Amino acid sequence: MDLPNQTVLDYLGRVAGGVIVAALAASVISVVIPSLDSLMTVAVERSLAKAAQSLAGLCMLAMLVGLGIALLAYIPALCLHAMAEANGWRHPITYILMGGALGPVLTSLTSLPGSAEQGDRVIGWFLAASGTLAGWIFWCIVVRPLRKAALSPRSDA
Repeated sequence: MDLPNQTVLDYLGRVAGGVIVAALAASVISVVIPSLDSLMTVAVERSLAKAAQSLAGLCMLAMLVGLGIALLAYIPALCLHAMAEANGWRHPITYILMGGALGPVLTSLTSLPGSAEQGDRVIGWFLAASGTLAGWIFWCIVVRPLRKAALSPRSDA
Protein backbone atom coordinates (compact mmCIF):
# COMPACT_ATOMS: atom_id res chain seq x y z
CA MET A 1 0.00 0.00 0.00
CA ASP A 2 2.27 2.72 -1.27
CA LEU A 3 -0.38 5.19 -2.34
CA PRO A 4 -0.51 8.34 -0.22
CA ASN A 5 -3.52 8.91 2.03
CA GLN A 6 -4.88 5.42 1.44
CA THR A 7 -6.47 3.48 4.29
CA VAL A 8 -6.80 -0.27 4.54
CA LEU A 9 -10.53 -0.03 3.77
CA ASP A 10 -9.79 2.02 0.64
CA TYR A 11 -7.31 -0.63 -0.43
CA LEU A 12 -9.71 -3.52 0.23
CA GLY A 13 -12.39 -1.63 -1.67
CA ARG A 14 -10.01 -1.25 -4.61
CA VAL A 15 -9.30 -4.99 -4.46
CA ALA A 16 -13.04 -5.77 -4.32
CA GLY A 17 -13.66 -3.46 -7.27
CA GLY A 18 -10.86 -5.10 -9.20
CA VAL A 19 -12.25 -8.56 -8.50
CA ILE A 20 -15.78 -7.53 -9.53
CA VAL A 21 -14.71 -5.90 -12.79
CA ALA A 22 -12.36 -8.79 -13.61
CA ALA A 23 -15.10 -11.34 -12.83
CA LEU A 24 -17.58 -9.49 -15.04
CA ALA A 25 -15.10 -9.53 -17.92
CA ALA A 26 -14.42 -13.23 -17.38
CA SER A 27 -18.14 -13.97 -17.31
CA VAL A 28 -18.70 -12.11 -20.58
CA ILE A 29 -16.04 -14.32 -22.13
CA SER A 30 -17.55 -17.43 -20.54
CA VAL A 31 -21.21 -16.69 -21.34
CA VAL A 32 -21.56 -14.34 -24.30
CA ILE A 33 -18.72 -15.33 -26.62
CA PRO A 34 -19.62 -19.06 -26.83
CA SER A 35 -23.18 -18.03 -27.73
CA LEU A 36 -22.26 -15.72 -30.61
CA ASP A 37 -22.74 -18.49 -33.17
CA SER A 38 -26.31 -19.13 -32.07
CA LEU A 39 -26.96 -15.37 -31.94
CA MET A 40 -25.86 -15.07 -35.56
CA THR A 41 -28.18 -17.93 -36.48
CA VAL A 42 -31.08 -16.17 -34.74
CA ALA A 43 -30.22 -12.92 -36.53
CA VAL A 44 -30.18 -14.62 -39.94
CA GLU A 45 -33.16 -16.95 -39.50
CA ARG A 46 -35.50 -14.74 -37.47
CA SER A 47 -34.72 -11.06 -37.06
CA LEU A 48 -32.14 -8.69 -35.77
CA ALA A 49 -34.51 -7.63 -32.99
CA LYS A 50 -34.74 -11.21 -31.67
CA ALA A 51 -30.95 -11.48 -31.77
CA ALA A 52 -30.61 -8.21 -29.86
CA GLN A 53 -33.14 -9.45 -27.31
CA SER A 54 -31.19 -12.70 -26.91
CA LEU A 55 -27.93 -10.75 -26.55
CA ALA A 56 -29.46 -8.58 -23.83
CA GLY A 57 -30.59 -11.68 -21.98
CA LEU A 58 -27.11 -13.17 -22.28
CA CYS A 59 -25.55 -9.98 -20.94
CA MET A 60 -27.87 -10.08 -17.92
CA LEU A 61 -26.91 -13.72 -17.38
CA ALA A 62 -23.25 -12.75 -17.70
CA MET A 63 -23.70 -10.08 -15.01
CA LEU A 64 -25.25 -12.61 -12.62
CA VAL A 65 -22.52 -15.14 -13.37
CA GLY A 66 -19.90 -12.41 -12.91
CA LEU A 67 -21.21 -11.47 -9.48
CA GLY A 68 -21.16 -15.14 -8.50
CA ILE A 69 -17.58 -15.45 -9.74
CA ALA A 70 -16.66 -12.32 -7.79
CA LEU A 71 -18.11 -13.76 -4.59
CA LEU A 72 -16.19 -17.00 -5.08
CA ALA A 73 -12.96 -15.38 -6.20
CA TYR A 74 -12.60 -12.53 -3.71
CA ILE A 75 -10.89 -14.40 -0.87
CA PRO A 76 -8.55 -16.46 -3.12
CA ALA A 77 -7.69 -13.36 -5.17
CA LEU A 78 -7.02 -11.38 -2.01
CA CYS A 79 -4.73 -14.16 -0.71
CA LEU A 80 -2.86 -14.42 -4.02
CA HIS A 81 -2.54 -10.64 -4.17
CA ALA A 82 -1.19 -10.54 -0.60
CA MET A 83 1.33 -13.26 -1.47
CA ALA A 84 2.43 -11.37 -4.58
CA GLU A 85 2.75 -8.09 -2.67
CA ALA A 86 4.72 -9.77 0.11
CA ASN A 87 7.20 -11.10 -2.44
CA GLY A 88 7.30 -7.89 -4.49
CA TRP A 89 5.74 -9.49 -7.59
CA ARG A 90 4.06 -6.53 -9.28
CA HIS A 91 4.60 -7.55 -12.89
CA PRO A 92 1.44 -8.07 -14.96
CA ILE A 93 2.59 -11.55 -16.01
CA THR A 94 2.33 -12.63 -12.36
CA TYR A 95 -1.32 -11.62 -12.17
CA ILE A 96 -2.10 -13.04 -15.61
CA LEU A 97 -0.70 -16.42 -14.53
CA MET A 98 -2.50 -16.30 -11.18
CA GLY A 99 -5.80 -15.45 -12.90
CA GLY A 100 -5.25 -18.21 -15.43
CA ALA A 101 -4.77 -20.69 -12.62
CA LEU A 102 -7.61 -19.37 -10.47
CA GLY A 103 -10.30 -19.83 -13.15
CA PRO A 104 -10.04 -23.63 -13.53
CA VAL A 105 -9.31 -24.15 -9.81
CA LEU A 106 -12.49 -22.35 -8.75
CA THR A 107 -14.45 -24.25 -11.37
CA SER A 108 -13.15 -27.61 -10.16
CA LEU A 109 -13.89 -26.69 -6.55
CA THR A 110 -17.48 -25.71 -7.32
CA SER A 111 -18.37 -28.49 -9.76
CA LEU A 112 -20.24 -31.58 -8.69
CA PRO A 113 -18.15 -34.69 -7.97
CA GLY A 114 -18.15 -37.19 -10.81
CA SER A 115 -19.45 -34.68 -13.35
CA ALA A 116 -16.20 -34.45 -15.32
CA GLU A 117 -16.51 -35.31 -18.98
CA GLN A 118 -14.18 -35.17 -21.95
CA GLY A 119 -15.45 -31.71 -22.93
CA ASP A 120 -14.45 -30.33 -19.54
CA ARG A 121 -10.85 -30.00 -20.70
CA VAL A 122 -11.91 -27.53 -23.34
CA ILE A 123 -14.02 -25.67 -20.78
CA GLY A 124 -11.04 -25.67 -18.38
CA TRP A 125 -8.80 -24.10 -21.02
CA PHE A 126 -11.54 -21.61 -21.87
CA LEU A 127 -11.86 -20.66 -18.20
CA ALA A 128 -8.09 -20.36 -17.94
CA ALA A 129 -8.18 -17.92 -20.86
CA SER A 130 -10.92 -15.87 -19.22
CA GLY A 131 -8.96 -16.02 -15.94
CA THR A 132 -5.89 -14.60 -17.66
CA LEU A 133 -7.96 -11.65 -18.87
CA ALA A 134 -9.36 -11.25 -15.36
CA GLY A 135 -5.83 -11.30 -13.91
CA TRP A 136 -4.70 -8.60 -16.30
CA ILE A 137 -7.75 -6.44 -15.51
CA PHE A 138 -7.14 -6.93 -11.78
CA TRP A 139 -3.51 -5.85 -12.30
CA CYS A 140 -4.66 -2.72 -14.18
CA ILE A 141 -7.11 -1.70 -11.47
CA VAL A 142 -5.29 -2.69 -8.28
CA VAL A 143 -1.57 -3.20 -8.85
CA ARG A 144 -0.71 -0.72 -11.59
CA PRO A 145 -1.42 2.36 -9.42
CA LEU A 146 0.73 0.84 -6.67
CA ARG A 147 3.51 0.13 -9.13
CA LYS A 148 3.36 3.68 -10.52
CA ALA A 149 3.48 5.13 -7.00
CA ALA A 150 6.46 2.93 -6.10
CA LEU A 151 8.36 3.96 -9.24
CA SER A 152 7.66 7.67 -9.02
CA PRO A 153 10.14 9.82 -7.11
CA ARG A 154 8.81 11.06 -3.80
CA SER A 155 9.32 14.55 -2.55
CA ASP A 156 9.35 14.43 1.24
CA ALA A 157 10.55 18.01 1.58
